[in-house]
Amino acid sequence: MAGQELADTIAGFALFADLTTPQREQVVDVFSEQWFGDGEKILRQGLSGSGLYVVLDGAAAIRNAAGGRLLRRDLLPPG
Repeated sequence: MAGQELADTIAGFALFADLTTPQREQVVDVFSEQWFGDGEKILRQGLSGSGLYVVLDGAAAIRNAAGGRLLRRDLLPPG
């Protein structure tokens, strides 16, 4: 997705809604787009993260487990 298109897309997301257009453009300048396949793990519970992930298309499943038992499952839509 091109920089201006990405800046326009994130304007509709609550996290970025209060930013001006130039501020959103600065934010997307440091973004790096990544694609993940169905079922591919992005983050793992208990490990520290080093970035911010924003779902632009599709959805991400969130699973919270303890002792091998699934405690909660949510679906994170774009935004």
